[in-house]
Amino acid sequence: MNHIIMGGVEKVLCQYLLALCNKHQYDLTVVSKKEITDPYFIDFFGRQKIKLYDKIFCHRNKTHPFLLRLFHFILYKITWQHIINNNDIFIDFANCSFFYELKNIKKQKVAWCHGSINVYNQFLKRKLFNNTYNHIVFLSYSVINDIFLLEGISNPDKIICIYNPIDVSLVKKLASENSSIRAVKRYFVAVQRLDNYDKSVSTIIKAFDLFIKKNKDIELYIIGDGPDKKHLIDLAKNNTNIFFTGQLSNPYPIIKNALALVLSSTKKIGEGLPNVILEAQALETLVIASDVKSGVREILMDGEAGILFDAENEEALAEQLSYVVTNPLSCKQKIMNASKYLYRFDVEESVSKLEKIIDNKT
Repeated sequence: MNHIIMGGVEKVLCQYLLALCNKHQYDLTVVSKKEITDPYFIDFFGRQKIKLYDKIFCHRNKTHPFLLRLFHFILYKITWQHIINNNDIFIDFANCSFFYELKNIKKQKVAWCHGSINVYNQFLKRKLFNNTYNHIVFLSYSVINDIFLLEGISNPDKIICIYNPIDVSLVKKLASENSSIRAVKRYFVAVQRLDNYDKSVSTIIKAFDLFIKKNKDIELYIIGDGPDKKHLIDLAKNNTNIFFTGQLSNPYPIIKNALALVLSSTKKIGEGLPNVILEAQALETLVIASDVKSGVREILMDGEAGILFDAENEEALAEQLSYVVTNPLSCKQKIMNASKYLYRFDVEESVSKLEKIIDNKT
């Protein structure tokens, strides 16, 4: 991993690590280019007895004196060679962030690509289809189809789709806990990073401003943190029905009781396979999501298992918010469809596909 902070990719990583640990047949190592400071991950790796290397890239810090960087470089070379010698399979789990470190290693290597076709075009295209990786994992069949349309793939057998797994029982258990947030009115909820580069939270705020003109008894809770938090709070300052909760360790009770979870993403980045959509579906909460490349439409089954709206279009989102309020029976059917097909994201199914890669049987 390039870094390990609280986010969707890290949640997926921990689910796979936990599943592999429970099988008692794998010796696991995690390498992060940046130091891990979040107590949750430090505790998780310690409890699962997963070897962790997160301080071996200090030589890249150009603010350190030369001799200190030289010492760190020598330490890095020794430690990295030790990691190479003592591991059989290398999974580059976060969009080829270890491409240059892995490309000359003569062992089995797997690239795990979490982004959309847009991310592929911008950042991954030159790294994937050469001889560096034995297998390439994408999160949806949609992105694979898009890539096949763009590229002349000489070895399609190395490409595999593995959906992000969702532990439904755990999500439901966490949703039953008491929440620090006490909503007294009906409400929508948005759970996403407050960063307008890839998450268009401003679209949600502007849409809710339009919606609230005729629905003054409904609120909006925005859960998350990020670099654009202050800007977004300022944008919403005149709407007393919008509440920012900050980052919550357990957002599931709020998601469970919402009219719908709203996910708004930017067109230029899109989405891979957003975990928060799966978590909402596990709690039988309706999802309203921007129709961006690549995996959102696939999860929501072209709108049969949720509601899609034109990305970065506040008028279109406002219409869908109103639709939820005025069409409860139709929305209930979409929730039922989502629940019926949630098995696609079963943990065991995803881990089984991963193990086939590990055993080189794909």
